Order: sequence, then C-alpha cells, then structure tokens
Amino acid sequence: MIVPRLHNEAIHTLSALIVDADAASVRHLKAVFKHHPQIAVGCTASTIATAIAQAKKHCPDVVFLDVAMASREGFTMAQRLVADRALVVVSDQPDFAMAAFEFGAIDYLLKPVREERLQETLRRLDRLFSRSSEPSADAEKESSPALRTSFDRVSIPAQRSGGRKSSDLVPVNDVIWVESLQNYSVVQLPGRERRTLKRTLTEWTALLPEQKFVRIGRAHLIQIAKIKSITSPLRNEVLVSFHGVEQPLRVGRAASSKLKVILRGSCPA
Repeated sequence: MIVPRLHNEAIHTLSALIVDADAASVRHLKAVFKHHPQIAVGCTASTIATAIAQAKKHCPDVVFLDVAMASREGFTMAQRLVADRALVVVSDQPDFAMAAFEFGAIDYLLKPVREERLQETLRRLDRLFSRSSEPSADAEKESSPALRTSFDRVSIPAQRSGGRKSSDLVPVNDVIWVESLQNYSVVQLPGRERRTLKRTLTEWTALLPEQKFVRIGRAHLIQIAKIKSITSPLRNEVLVSFHGVEQPLRVGRAASSKLKVILRGSCPA
C-alpha cells in the first residue's frame, strides 16, 4: 500500500518508513503506531538498499532507522536514504546517540520503544512539519509551550582533523544564533568560530526550545537571553550584539522590528 504525503489539518498524518533488520522490532513498532493516527506506516525494509528503493517509490515523510544498519551497510547509503526526510533513529544501544546526531536525527528512541518516550517524538515531528508549512500567527498562539520539547544538546560539526569528519554534542544554551543559508545554516557558538552544517532553519526551530529561541524574519533564529545590545548604524541595517561573542549579527529592519517587539514584551512592566 502506498501512503502519500498527507498532512491532515486535524491530526497531521505523516507517512513513515521503518528500516530495521529485526522483524520483531518492526512488528513492535508497527503495533505501537496503531494507537497513533499521526503516523501511517506505508512500508518497511530490512536493508538500506531496499529502503532507498522503498523511499523512492513511497515518498515517506519520516524514516525510523535502526542506526546499527547504517554502520553495517555504509553511512553514504544511509545518508541517501534520509536526505530531505525527517529522521528518527531507533536502537537498542544507548551509545549510538552520537551517530544519530551526526545523521541529523530529530530524535533518538531506545528499544523497546516506550509509549511516554514516543509521545515526545510525535511532538517533535508535529512541530517540525507544522513549522515547515508556516502556520498562521493564530495557530502559533494556540500551540501550548508545555507540549514543546527539544534536545538538551545538539550535534555541531567539529573542525576536520586529518581529513575525517566529527561532531560535537553542544549544550543548547551554547547556541547563540543560527542563520539560514537555503538548505544549510551557520551557527554561532560562544568563544568559537562559526560552523556551517546541512540543517535548515526549520529543523533548528524544531530542535531548539521555543522558550529560549525566537525566529526573526526568514533567516535568523536567536537566543533572547544572550542579547547584549541593539544598534542601528545604517538606515536599513541593525547590529545585534551578544554576550560571549565579539562580532555582532547584522539583520534587516523588518527582522529587527520584530525583535524589538519581542524584547519589549519580555521586559517586566
């Protein structure tokens, strides 16, 4: 059965592909999803190669991947599988979390998947796809912050060492701001140079806690508590300075206007 990309306004149904060599794990996850209409399992695969073919045919919204398979069959193939799709890593190994972050996963589920933990995953997916479709301001107001959740740490590519790629697990609080570069982004960390990675601003918005970060305009996501000052040296440009960072961030007038409104609203009366 082919499950199309479907975003029902009432339940936000997402088509899913489960990739796992363990048939029992696949059955368990499918049984769990029967209680959650947000996820429609359209297909499964027991190898990465089969999964790539299934993904091309069924066009799933989200892939639930046993990351151990990627280790056995090659990261390059696995990256082809999850390109432009939401990824949730599922594993029976707690120490595979780093691999999950390096893949750009929005969540990491430990087998056997527990109901309360799955609820967090579903909220992350809902937030990611809701942001992707750019909901109205009214919809944003109705969204309960209590239902929002995010990682305590995020994966940031480290500087290359000997030609090999690696990543750091960085506390969310160390993310000062993120700037969009189409399908890539630049992230500013305190006391470090800026890093560029293949992660969209929409994906960043889903990962970072809404209570701390605000999106201003289409290109910037910033941590409010880190702002030190705002100056306007030019008519159509504003410089936002942050604690722990020497170089200010340049933003346009429209973005700065939204930021000033937010800052006024966060100040005590």
